[in-house]
Amino acid sequence: MVLCLTERLIIRTYEESDADSIVRIVNNEGIYRTTYAIPRDYSKKRAKWWIKYLRSTAKNKTGFEYGMFLRSNGEYVGNMGIINISSAHNRGDITYFVNPDLWGMGFATEGGRVMLRLAFENMKLKRLGGCCMSCNGASRRVMEKLDFRYEGTARSELLKDGFYYDIDRLAMLDEDYFS
Repeated sequence: MVLCLTERLIIRTYEESDADSIVRIVNNEGIYRTTYAIPRDYSKKRAKWWIKYLRSTAKNKTGFEYGMFLRSNGEYVGNMGIINISSAHNRGDITYFVNPDLWGMGFATEGGRVMLRLAFENMKLKRLGGCCMSCNGASRRVMEKLDFRYEGTARSELLKDGFYYDIDRLAMLDEDYFS
């Protein structure tokens, strides 16, 4: 199902046939180095499991993640979504990754604008949070371009490959979005 067409992107639900494209992108060392939730050596079996998991979170309304594909040729660009949705607290978190070969081209920001509309106009969330490894300045800049506000840094929050990493936290409230 297509969620949205932007100037350059088709944003749609994942299909099982997307598994090979997902594996190709998430196994890029750049993705592993700059994210904290994607494991190394991502298999096709895991990608198929993840697609099923996304269907489950959508059904339960605790997360909605979508594939971003180029309108021009259908190439898989990356992932964009809202996760950790809490109806009790009327909040969620933005999540995304983009093929490192396409970094710096504005695709995360373009897809992020769609997620803002989904979060605040459709889902009527009060708060949309976001976080990134402090060493991932590009991801933080995406959130800043979307007008998220910096809220703080969680020091040594992530242990990855034997090293501790700080996590930057940003967020947007509905009144920020609608102002």
